[in-house]
Amino acid sequence: MKLNGADENAVGGSKFPPNGRYKAKIIETEATASKAGSPMIKFQGQILEPAEFAEWSFYDNAITDETKPGAAFGKKKLRALGVNVDSEVEIADQQIAEFLLGRVVIVDLVAEQRMGKDAEGDYTVPQYFETEDGRKFPKQNLVAKAYYQHDVGGKKATAPAAAAPASAPVPVAQAAAAAQPAAVAAPSVAAPTPGGSVPPWAQGASAPTAQPKKQKLKL
Repeated sequence: MKLNGADENAVGGSKFPPNGRYKAKIIETEATASKAGSPMIKFQGQILEPAEFAEWSFYDNAITDETKPGAAFGKKKLRALGVNVDSEVEIADQQIAEFLLGRVVIVDLVAEQRMGKDAEGDYTVPQYFETEDGRKFPKQNLVAKAYYQHDVGGKKATAPAAAAPASAPVPVAQAAAAAQPAAVAAPSVAAPTPGGSVPPWAQGASAPTAQPKKQKLKL
């Protein structure tokens, strides 16, 4: 059996997921800060489909302060996960973390070399499996490269409406009245509402439900 490739790398008796697109669920989230002090959302996802690779996990994060390095990538991720990052409504990181928990998404995953900490505490040291005969094979992590909302491409086509039957001529006065433009109502802006409702910055989401107590992620 080959052990030195992402497609053939057996871990715990299960074949390592090959690079590709998967259906996954975000199972843990945390509002925290990076080593450099940048506020961010850290989260763990778990593959749902294909069933052959169900329960394999991946880890990711998104910087939430637009003044910090990496914020552009964080903004792109959060938008793809359903957060309206262009909303004028200020969003607390904890709200985003709670919103993401339980989200089902489509994600592009690739295998990358797993790195361990060096003397400075940075992840720069390649990690390997070592066999009894002394051979080494690289340890790998699943890394998310892109996210898509679960319903992307799922819009169903609707049948065209039947043509309306011809009607009798309309009196001139009535036709002129009908031709007048209708009054346009001012757009309404949904105000933030108490817990149990969907915040205005959440895109394509249902009302959040109570979640079990989350544990901090350990990357």
